Amino acid sequence: MGQLAIWHYLVMLVLVALPLALVVLAIVKPHAFRKMFFLIAIGSAAPLSFGAVNLIAKLLPASQPVSDAGTASASTDASVPASGKTVPVSVDEPAPPKPAPPRPSNPFAKVAKEDAPGCLLPGDVDKFDSLRWANRDDLALKLACVIIPQGTEVTPLDSFADLQQVIWEKDGKTIELWSRKYNFKYNFTRE
Repeated sequence: MGQLAIWHYLVMLVLVALPLALVVLAIVKPHAFRKMFFLIAIGSAAPLSFGAVNLIAKLLPASQPVSDAGTASASTDASVPASGKTVPVSVDEPAPPKPAPPRPSNPFAKVAKEDAPGCLLPGDVDKFDSLRWANRDDLALKLACVIIPQGTEVTPLDSFADLQQVIWEKDGKTIELWSRKYNFKYNFTRE
């Protein structure tokens, strides 16, 4: 099992202590709790509204114009230029085809973000990393570990804590290795 960093403990402390403190405050001093509740509600309203506006903007189609409520938007009709005179528009020409996004070779595959260590045993991943960071590559090479090159496509199998078991097809051989989850990302643009 992986070790927790100090900030993990701080986050867990906040997630447990804050609700308990609010419950105690509500029981002991209900009037102070009401004030605290309103302050939190008012303080979080602005960030939530900005987040909602950004979400809506991302969901709108790219061709739909978005204008500010207080400003007048310019005409988007292609047949009426800024001078106000109408110009004939040719309808005979078909619209250019939209390029299709490339498909991944395997939709469930992930790609190594950088050179990633991979080991046959999950317990060797920490040992391999520690030895490499200590500049003891001579001892790290004795473990059953390899380096998965950057951009190599792997198929995820299983995960445990921050480790992930992947399949790597190399030279016609299938190799099952354990590595850190953060070493890989999904790549939907790969052919």
